[in-house]
Amino acid sequence: MVCVAPLILLPPLPCRKGAQRKTNPPYGLQASGPDDFCRCDPGGPLASAKRWPVQTQTSTHNGKGSPMTVSYSTKETAAIMRKTLRASWPGVKFSVRQGRGTGSAWIGVSWTDGPRESEVKAVVDGFRSASFNGMTDSYDTLPDRLVAISTDQLPEMVRYGCDGVNVERHYSPAAVQTVTRELLADNDHLAELLAAVDVTTLDYNRLHSGQFCLLALPEDRGLTHRGEHISTYRINDAGTAIAAALRLTDLTTHTTA
Repeated sequence: MVCVAPLILLPPLPCRKGAQRKTNPPYGLQASGPDDFCRCDPGGPLASAKRWPVQTQTSTHNGKGSPMTVSYSTKETAAIMRKTLRASWPGVKFSVRQGRGTGSAWIGVSWTDGPRESEVKAVVDGFRSASFNGMTDSYDTLPDRLVAISTDQLPEMVRYGCDGVNVERHYSPAAVQTVTRELLADNDHLAELLAAVDVTTLDYNRLHSGQFCLLALPEDRGLTHRGEHISTYRINDAGTAIAAALRLTDLTTHTTA
């Protein structure tokens, strides 16, 4: 004969008056009333109520509350990047565009003359939130940054919506002609090669034409521009030499003639 013990249902532990039994709220939600998100300790009618810690987080810069990390969309990141570049180089016009399609998380930056690519890249790389990993063929998330948006505000943790930045520097004909004249003045052997070339007709596209590709540089001669040595590694012709000098020249305050 099998004996079955009776099932006894015990009443729930009483809570303090006004307290409610609720589960831990999802992260990011905030209590809507004084008794929301409470749990009670065992101990009878005088049990004390403990509140779950309320945490708030906003995903945009104009959210309410005290955000832990401020996140910007790619479009908002491009706007901040444009403002930062214009403040860094007031006389230069920058084009900052968000990518399309599969590259919508990328931002393209282009400008004419102005600062060197390395200088601009040092600024815009601070807006990246991911880094491409060639080993896994995927993106690695970069840590959030502590940023002071303006001088009258305290720094805050920021995450920009940008997987990468493509920079492209263009050169005006006036800049090409000025740098070419300076390069010819500093390098006699290059001046001999370009003796028959009218410098006033030069533009950047012409530097890569067949005419300049046939003007081979002597292997035993170096290049100097504005007192600085230019590495001749992989520089074999006159057009490539002028293009290398352009890339290394800061044209922000450069006087063109």
